[in-house]
Amino acid sequence: MDTEKVNVYTLFTASLIMLAFTLLTDDLAISMVIAAIAFPAIRSLIKNYRKRK
Repeated sequence: MDTEKVNVYTLFTASLIMLAFTLLTDDLAISMVIAAIAFPAIRSLIKNYRKRK
């Protein structure tokens, strides 16, 4: 269940990043690429944060 929570947080954060870049650039393709790049980085940050607790 802990892995599922990490995946939900990761997807939510990546979707917020994609929404922010879509609103800033009005170009969905660029924001999709940025969200795809940010997804693994956000996932590793959340895992590191959970290990510290």
